[in-house]
Amino acid sequence: MVSFITPPVALAAFSAASIARANPIMVGLESMRMGSVMYFIPFMFVLDPALILRGSLTQIVVATGTAALGVVLVAAGLQGYLLGLGDLRGGPFTWLA
Repeated sequence: MVSFITPPVALAAFSAASIARANPIMVGLESMRMGSVMYFIPFMFVLDPALILRGSLTQIVVATGTAALGVVLVAAGLQGYLLGLGDLRGGPFTWLA
């Protein structure tokens, strides 16, 4: 699945670039940046088995909640935009990015 968004293969990104008439390499790099959380997911499963529902209910809820919050914050950091705060690259929240 990673090969669909990772250059130089990036089949999905290159297909999207041809439809949008954009630079395929730039679209591939942007897709890789946007999908970078996907690279960390296997490591999170190994380091915390509660993410694959192995553990007590409390462990599962805490692990799932913190993983979801982590995904949102990593995505906000990579994109420079956080839902509820807006653009992180300018204004009072520049320090957060």
